[in-house]
Amino acid sequence: LGLEDEYKNTHHLYHNMLFDLLEDALAEGFEWVDYGRTALEIKSSLGAEPHYFGSWLQMRPRWINRFVPRFVPAVFEPREWRARNPFRGE
Repeated sequence: LGLEDEYKNTHHLYHNMLFDLLEDALAEGFEWVDYGRTALEIKSSLGAEPHYFGSWLQMRPRWINRFVPRFVPAVFEPREWRARNPFRGE
């Protein structure tokens, strides 16, 4: 975020920014907020839940497409993370 680590950590800036976005969304009556796909653990502490989307990839030249299912897992593996739940009893 471009701040000194001591200030960032003592004031919980990122967490407060997420709270502010949620507050604005609720005030405006939005049904959902898209926080993006980074920092999943801290976002889940606000009640955010992951939604997995399929993707489609087509390469040119087309003959390369048959290798895509083998190639993608070799270069991308989702990180493990622990979901948190801010709601009691759930």
